[in-house]
Amino acid sequence: MKRQLIRTVIMALCVVALACSKESDPVPASTLNHVGEKWTIVSLEYTMVDQNLSNPSQIATNGTVTNAGAFYFDNGKGSFDILINDTRKEDYFGYTETGTDVSITSIAQNAGSSNFSQNVIAMSGEKTSATTITLDGTITKQSLTGQFVLTGTFTLQKN
Repeated sequence: MKRQLIRTVIMALCVVALACSKESDPVPASTLNHVGEKWTIVSLEYTMVDQNLSNPSQIATNGTVTNAGAFYFDNGKGSFDILINDTRKEDYFGYTETGTDVSITSIAQNAGSSNFSQNVIAMSGEKTSATTITLDGTITKQSLTGQFVLTGTFTLQKN
């Protein structure tokens, strides 16, 4: 009888713990207006560090993901929308194409008395066919509330 009561109490505690557990936060929605030719990120081999200083936490991970968002190219200007697990990062950039070589570079800084941000995007790669681009590089986003660094090899496929 005593064992059955202990089992019942343990089962009840497990049910309560599962019922009260927090569900994962939804993936943030896209906030940028992406314009141009869409190139899907069909594969991304990455290392990512995401630090949040306002609610202290740090994610450090690496791996390979598929269907990780997209890059958009529009006559020397572009944007990206990258999604790795529940982390979404977006930004605008400038790029050049010389023959089959593709180079993406963007540096943006903002400093004031109570704010600071710095975003650096540096990637280069090759258009290996009319429908495939391979890029290697780093995206760094820093502010007073955190830092995000993503280094990776992106395989893009034109939609």
